[in-house]
Amino acid sequence: MWQYIVENRQLYITAIWEHVLLSVVVIVAAVLIGVSLGIFSAKFPQWSNGVISVFTFFRLIPSIALLILVMPLLKTGFVPSAVALTVLALPAICINTYSGIMGVDRLAIEAATGLGLSKKQIFTKVELPMAMPMIIVGIRAAFIDVISSATLAALVGAGGLGIFIFRGMMMNDMARLLIGGITIALIALLAELSLALWQRKYSRFI
Repeated sequence: MWQYIVENRQLYITAIWEHVLLSVVVIVAAVLIGVSLGIFSAKFPQWSNGVISVFTFFRLIPSIALLILVMPLLKTGFVPSAVALTVLALPAICINTYSGIMGVDRLAIEAATGLGLSKKQIFTKVELPMAMPMIIVGIRAAFIDVISSATLAALVGAGGLGIFIFRGMMMNDMARLLIGGITIALIALLAELSLALWQRKYSRFI
């Protein structure tokens, strides 16, 4: 494994960069969209059932199926992979954001109202901070799913560490397969530890 990495160092570094870039772009997009939709659902209950039902349905669709569905419209490469993975990441973030805001203690909101805070101030100073740990849980789950599912991006020409896994499978090369699998696992572990520390640090101030 080490010999292969040394001999193909540039390919390995490029694959890591492509995998990380795709994962980060997807999770940023998913956070912006998912958190916004979660807040919208919590603030407008008449729409919440529809929004949550749609995203619950999305959770049932395998990531490979999403890639296949977007390919006829967006062809191959980075964009279709990013779109499919963003759809994959949205449910956990949206649903957790909705659950976090809806789970805020009503007494805290009443106390803030009694202190004369406006609705905007109550949301930014009470509801959102108290919901943040739950939101981060959703982001953690989505990010790990994205990092692992980004392996499939290699099938549609987006590169990434999936190249090593699929080439290893086709050529019966265990070294390539393990290089791809272990590196993806290490990236996922690093992301999980970073987000766990962020959640723990943030929770101290609530």
